[in-house]
Amino acid sequence: MGILLSWGIQLRTALLPIGIILVTGHAFIMGLPPLAMEPSQHLIVDKMKNEMFLYEQGRLVERFNVATGRRPDMTPEGRFYVVSKSLVPNEPEQRYLFGTRWMGLGVPGGEKGDVYGIHGTGQPGTLGGHESAGCIRMGIRDAERLYDRVREGDTVVYIMSHRYSILIHRAMNPAY
Repeated sequence: MGILLSWGIQLRTALLPIGIILVTGHAFIMGLPPLAMEPSQHLIVDKMKNEMFLYEQGRLVERFNVATGRRPDMTPEGRFYVVSKSLVPNEPEQRYLFGTRWMGLGVPGGEKGDVYGIHGTGQPGTLGGHESAGCIRMGIRDAERLYDRVREGDTVVYIMSHRYSILIHRAMNPAY
């Protein structure tokens, strides 16, 4: 059984401006490929609350405080994959800006993962805020742990505003 939420339909007093179909085990967002609830990894980034959630096999595993773009348009929204992983050079300026790990996202214009990514930061005071030039910043130790867990080419990353991230959470975990 599924629920169709289309343009202008109200759900729990929130008007949703996009179409979303929730079906047991699957979520479909108009304009995005299907989100299958099969054993896999998903990261959900809530740009409004600056939080990132790691799901493995449809189960919430960990929550991270992150920083996203200074303006809403600076961090792209949509469904992307982690397409590259690399260690950040051991240079003080690089480590200050990017921490020790880089997980590149395959976004339009940066399909190789060299434009936008998830990385650590030597500026922990920026976490929880809108501080980056578009990347997703996280604590250095958190980035190192996440780097060891994510699978290049297999981890799906959803970046979106708060109300849409809630719908994805609910599709992943009906108890959310």
